[in-house]
Amino acid sequence: PYPVLKTSAFVEISLAPLTKTYDNLTPSFAVAAVKDAAGNDASSEVILTNANYFNSGNRNIGNYHVGGSGAVLGAGLSGVQITYSGSLTINPIVLTISGFSVSNKVYDGNVSASLPIGTANLVGVLTGETVSISGTLMGATFLDKNVGDNKQVNIQGLGLSGANAGNYVLTAVPTGLTASI
Repeated sequence: PYPVLKTSAFVEISLAPLTKTYDNLTPSFAVAAVKDAAGNDASSEVILTNANYFNSGNRNIGNYHVGGSGAVLGAGLSGVQITYSGSLTINPIVLTISGFSVSNKVYDGNVSASLPIGTANLVGVLTGETVSISGTLMGATFLDKNVGDNKQVNIQGLGLSGANAGNYVLTAVPTGLTASI
């Protein structure tokens, strides 16, 4: 189960810190150092069959300590103990929004604007992931309540929802939107 072919009675493996962007894949680590029981470099005594063998089951964004231990069994390896440790940081995928449109409206004395969220698309969501735009339509407002064409509309309060939303962030709310009153 462990990737050691020969070694002393105790081996400590330090994994290189890994920082990656969320991809829903199991992370693999490279080995940074191999020490024997006395703390000496044991890289010449240990042969690793795959330097990326040490995997973490953590796939969602966050900071994790990765570690474990166990006995290595196999030809000439009886009683060898292994420990390994490292750190893992998974950052969110940054999404953008495209396809927003704001509805024109008849003058009603206020600055509220109608922003049909259904016209917008999230760009950057991984295939098979469930993420959608959330927020209230009250978050869209005209710059002022006066009649006019191509009036600036500001959006606030948009967020993400869905089973995988916690692994994503929005870059910024779309700007440059206009509509007429």
